[in-house]
Amino acid sequence: MSSLSLVCLSLTPNLRCVGFTLGQYKALIIPPVIEVIISLLFIYLRAQFLLVADGILYFIWALLDMLSQVVPAVRISLPVFKALDFLVGAVSFTPILVYSIYLYQLSFHDFIPGLPRKLQPYLEISLPTLMVIAVAINEVSSFIGIYLGASSNQPLVVGLSHNSESLWLSLSWSSLTIYTIIHFIFFLLAFSRLSRAFLDQRRIELTHSDEHHYFHGIPWITAGIIIGVIEPIAGFAQACFGVVLARRILRLSARAVLMYGLLKGCAVLAMRLAVTSLTSLSNSLDVAENFETLTDELRGVSHISRRISLMLGVNPQRMNTFRRISHSYSEQGQADGRSPAEKPPKEQRVTVHYEKGQAPLLQIRFSAFDLPAQTMLADAAQQRRRSLSGLIPGRAGASSRAEQQWR
Repeated sequence: MSSLSLVCLSLTPNLRCVGFTLGQYKALIIPPVIEVIISLLFIYLRAQFLLVADGILYFIWALLDMLSQVVPAVRISLPVFKALDFLVGAVSFTPILVYSIYLYQLSFHDFIPGLPRKLQPYLEISLPTLMVIAVAINEVSSFIGIYLGASSNQPLVVGLSHNSESLWLSLSWSSLTIYTIIHFIFFLLAFSRLSRAFLDQRRIELTHSDEHHYFHGIPWITAGIIIGVIEPIAGFAQACFGVVLARRILRLSARAVLMYGLLKGCAVLAMRLAVTSLTSLSNSLDVAENFETLTDELRGVSHISRRISLMLGVNPQRMNTFRRISHSYSEQGQADGRSPAEKPPKEQRVTVHYEKGQAPLLQIRFSAFDLPAQTMLADAAQQRRRSLSGLIPGRAGASSRAEQQWR
């Protein structure tokens, strides 16, 4: 048997640490206490229940872990210590599983749909599979080869069986590696959405369009996830009090930053729900706003009237009392050599004829269409008759004789 001086038996969740002083154990419980306070303040967002449960569960297991090391009655009684240690080791997977499930749900609803369709099924299947593997390996490594006993010099001895230390270390590092890979994938998914938001805002700036892309909480969410990736990476360092405390501080920071990003997004969502019919968190992470509709409303065309006009086939700009005057007429006047003020005179449709010795005659034209003179109509009819008679045999002579008689 090889004794363990400084190590956490459940390496991935950073629990069941042995070999520290009483003051160090008390210091390790401070980050979980702060985390559970933040989680309780965050609990009114019911849609984030898994994230709140992660903080509460981790505080409970960390508290039991500390009590098993601090309370003298527990340390003296080996059966009580074994029972508490077994309980914490058996449920140590719950915080990492609940947190991973929450990030998977967030990615499934908000990050993965923005990726190419061919890539989406692989992520939807591979991520849950890796999560199950990480949890299974963590459970095996939490108990394999671990020895708990007592000696004459020490009331409690924690060690590993012969030839099992390398196996325990391999399994613990495997679980920690898979857990790190999973959360790094979550970070890449969040970063892809953040990158698309930046690129869209850059497009808006270059095209000078009447839009704006609000980032809301997506930068904070991305930062919180990457801090959560750094936390398990620190677990590969040599076990000591500073490493264990640093991991718990990183865990606290990751959850706090993530919750702040979600609070920003949900605050914007609440304001938008007051005026729209949004029902999901998707558009609250980041959203692009088009101000063309707002400009039309300020100019007199409301959203409802615009939709009705489009349904009826009417141009909404004709209904706009504040629309700009078209420049087509002024440009046409400039092309003709006239200024816009020099309008062409309109033809008169009402004429009064005065004849000597007679009452005035009023002539009214109800159309602007000008008919040609009667002589022009007669000539056009003659030419039409000649062209038709030339096409029909035997009609040419008759038409000429009729024309001479008519003359």
